[in-house]
Amino acid sequence: MEYNTRGVLHAFFRQKWKFIIIFGLFAFTGWHYISNANPVYQARGSFLIRFGESAKPGVNMPGGNGPTEVSYNDRKEIMESH
Repeated sequence: MEYNTRGVLHAFFRQKWKFIIIFGLFAFTGWHYISNANPVYQARGSFLIRFGESAKPGVNMPGGNGPTEVSYNDRKEIMESH
């Protein structure tokens, strides 16, 4: 059996209410699932914004005394401030 565009369109328009009802059932089922499903993933973010002298880290700045020993918390704070 060979299909052409005219035959497919003729079959669609002859049975259009069946196609519309089936499409409507699938669309309603999908909409109902999406509207009632619990979200699985949530994204959260935050920004740390500093102003004034505390905004610039004082590690390895020009004119400083050279490399400085920095603790883990200080490194974490410096990385988060950039």
